[in-house]
Amino acid sequence: MAKESLIKQSLPLSLILASRFFGLFIVMPILSLYALSLQGSSPILIGIAMGGYALTQVLFQIPF
Repeated sequence: MAKESLIKQSLPLSLILASRFFGLFIVMPILSLYALSLQGSSPILIGIAMGGYALTQVLFQIPF
């Protein structure tokens, strides 16, 4: 009985997190390819932008 309750509680949260990460990892490669086509962009600047995004995700996911 307790096992079924644990599954009912954790399954929605797991699906939400899985869909979030799926969307994140679908967008990141396409976003970096798009950034390369912008005028004045360089791989270094794109790397800094993506790294900044990842760093803010790490910092703000802990309190969330």
